[in-house]
Amino acid sequence: MPKNFITKVAPLAVFYKSTLTLSIGFASMMSIFGLASLSLFIQLFSMAHMSGGTLCSLLYKELTLKNEYYFYYNLGISKTTLMLTCCLVNILIGAMLIVISRYV
Repeated sequence: MPKNFITKVAPLAVFYKSTLTLSIGFASMMSIFGLASLSLFIQLFSMAHMSGGTLCSLLYKELTLKNEYYFYYNLGISKTTLMLTCCLVNILIGAMLIVISRYV
């Protein structure tokens, strides 16, 4: 692996981890309605995590931590790359959870 790849992935992981807390909290609150069955809970959690959780966490970052984007920009990572990475990872995790819920 080239060194450039490693220097780009580590900051992306740090950004994603900083959005994860709010996203999981939002998804948990929205999926409380599905406590009747484990399968329904996992499906609701994954849908909320993919959609509302992502939007909520990125909106929070945009409104409160605007200066943090300069740190990533100085590393050569644009705001669009940060947001797309966050969205794509949440979609992958949500899709995996939906597949898992089919077998529970």
